Amino acid sequence: MDLQMPVMDGFDATENILKMIKDNPEKTSHACNIVALTSYTDNKTIERCYSIGMKDVIHKPLDYNTLKRIVMIYHYGLSEPQY
Repeated sequence: MDLQMPVMDGFDATENILKMIKDNPEKTSHACNIVALTSYTDNKTIERCYSIGMKDVIHKPLDYNTLKRIVMIYHYGLSEPQY
């Protein structure tokens, strides 16, 4: 989730998505793992991401290894990439 989007920022979008899931559990068959993508690295931003329900925070510029790690953890449920 990009935190800096036009019209609705990533914080509001995440809150809305998680509220929809909570309000409609019968329509959701799996967990929703939202990961923040931001150029801000300050603790206040990172703490806000976690406090609203994001699972992780990654920083711009995004590199391949970071993206691969996030997919392996949150899609495949692995703590480390399996080669």
